[in-house]
Parts: sequence; C-alpha cells; structure tokens
Amino acid sequence: MTEFPVPAGLERAYQLIQTELNHVTDLLGNTLRHYYPEIDAMVRYSFLLGGKRLRPVLLLLVGKATGGVTQEHIRAAAALEMIHTASLVHDDILDGATFRRHLATINAEWDPKSAVLVGDLLLAQAMLVITPCNDINVYRLLSHACFTTCEGELLQTTTRSRFDMDLAQYRAIIAGKTAALLECACRLGAHLSGAESAIIEEYALFGQRLGMSFQIIDDILDLVGNEESTGKTLGTDIINHKPTLPLIHYLSHCGAGERTDLLAILASDTISADQLAAIRTLLKESGSIAAARAEADQLLTEAVQQLDKSVPVATQEQKASRLALEEIAQFVQKRNH
Repeated sequence: MTEFPVPAGLERAYQLIQTELNHVTDLLGNTLRHYYPEIDAMVRYSFLLGGKRLRPVLLLLVGKATGGVTQEHIRAAAALEMIHTASLVHDDILDGATFRRHLATINAEWDPKSAVLVGDLLLAQAMLVITPCNDINVYRLLSHACFTTCEGELLQTTTRSRFDMDLAQYRAIIAGKTAALLECACRLGAHLSGAESAIIEEYALFGQRLGMSFQIIDDILDLVGNEESTGKTLGTDIINHKPTLPLIHYLSHCGAGERTDLLAILASDTISADQLAAIRTLLKESGSIAAARAEADQLLTEAVQQLDKSVPVATQEQKASRLALEEIAQFVQKRNH
C-alpha cells in the first residue's frame, strides 16, 4: 500500500501515532489484495484518492488520549478508512467529478458502473475487517455511521435546488454526509480504550463539530479554491444545484432583484465558466464567503471546547494526544485544500 503524505503542519500530531498508523496501512494493504488483477488494480487505485487519512488519525489519537491503542483500534481505523474511501468513490460519481488528489477519479479512469461496484466492495471489506473485534458496539457504531452518512447524502440529493434552505437544514445535511464518520472515529477511539460514556460523548461531539466545519470549508473551497492546490474538480456544487452555506447566506440577505437574477442562473442546466466566475465574485464581495467561514470557525471553537470538558489527562502521552487533536482543529481552520 502506497504511503500517504503527512499534511504540512501536522507532522507532530501524526508522529505520535506513526507506528500505529503504519499498522493500519499494512492492514489495508494486506486486505485490499484481490485474486483478479482487474479488480485488484481498481481497489488499490481507490486508496490513492484518500488523502490525509484523517479518520484513522483521529481514532488513534483519541484512543491514546483515553487510555491506549489496541489491535481493535487498528482494525476499526482500517475499516473506517475503507468506508470513507467508498464514500469518496460514490461521491465522485454523484458529482460527475473527473479528478481528485490530482488523479483521475475511478469513474473517469474506468467507468461509473465499475466505480459503484468498487465502492460497494470496499464497504463489504470494511465489515470483514472489523468482525474479529467481537464487540457488538463497534459493529453498531460503524453501521450507524454508514447509515447517517448515506442519509445525509440522500437528504442533500432530495434538496437540490432548494436554495430557500435554512441553516438548521443545512447543518443536518453536513452532520450526516461528512461529520458522521469523523464523529464515529472519535467515538470508537474512546470506546475501544474503555472510556466512560460521558467522555466518549465529549470526544464524539468534538469529531462532529470538526466534521461540520470541514464540510463548510469544503463548500468554500469549491467556490473560491484553486484546482491545482485542492487537487479535485471545483465548481461542482453549483453545477449540481447544491445549496451550500455561502449561497444560502447570500440568498437570505440579498435584495429581491439580486435573488431573482441569481436563482435564474442556478436553475439553468448549463452554467458557463463566466457565470461561475461571476457567482464567485458575488459571494466574495457580498460577505457571504466570510459569513460561511465565520460559521466554520464557530464550530471549531465548539469542537475544542468539547476537548476542554473531558477529564484531565493522566500521562504525557495522553496530554500530547489531546494537544494533537487541537492541532488538527487548527489545521482544518487554516486549510486551503
């Protein structure tokens, strides 16, 4: 399995769990081998699209912060990364994205039908990897995270072109489609270390707020990011008529004429590059991008506050792991890809 690059600024955080993360990578590499070379190529290629391995990192850091990492943590981290990768493969099909992490997506490199089945295969393999844990709560937490992620995606699909959506509806969507897996990572990390239920909930809320903020920043980058630095197709939210936070904010604060004009463009089946550029400028100059960024910052503040509520750490390793979780929150706040 190809090693992944450590994000700049998170070297210290990743170093704390490097040995354990290597075990996760080894487990993924050993699991994602297939007798049929055509399938083997597609499954292995899918993991080149994964990026930061943020979910395994969160699971392992929370595990260290709450008592220590076991083989069950390794298995859960690998399973969660498989589930996340499957969701990326399926997302790219839904969005019609042609590249991610500077590589062609599965649906572009092969075809959408193959991509659907690769995603399904990864989900099935995740369940196989986790079965030796013999902990019904682990199965339940992973299944619930899968359900909530799919529910969030379905809710987003059914609300396309619903640009009258309010903040509460938008939050419900991103709490499912993006935050559920990060929340699950933190919840599993604490659960598998034997933490008390109240502590598990504090870390779970940290993961949820972190994930929601991550998605808002993704929404912003889809509008004003740079494809070279993000490494993926941008502008797909507008093209696919998704009501993201910058658009929701603008349409709820602009005048009637401006609202009518923008909705007419958004309703079109084909949105030109010039129209996309004009929308980006509009959202920047109106302050709607800044407003979305402020919401992301507030969620990150809430995330760190959840860490502060958990019990005092007992060892230097636990303290370092807690600090590393805060560093990840700061990284999410500053990221541009």
